[in-house]
Amino acid sequence: MIQLVMSLVMSCSDYYNSVLFGLPASTLSPLRWIQNSAAGLVLVFSQQSHITPALQQLHWLPVKF
Repeated sequence: MIQLVMSLVMSCSDYYNSVLFGLPASTLSPLRWIQNSAAGLVLVFSQQSHITPALQQLHWLPVKF
């Protein structure tokens, strides 16, 4: 399951990376929500936990980068 989620999220974010470059944070918010939800699903984080350690553990950059 982890590999399925990672491949779906990362392939979509890589595909749209050049299209989304330079857009305001309000436009990137849905993509950030999807990435954070996928990281929480893969690592079984609660909704109250900070997502930054999960992204670091998965070696995923935050959407804004």
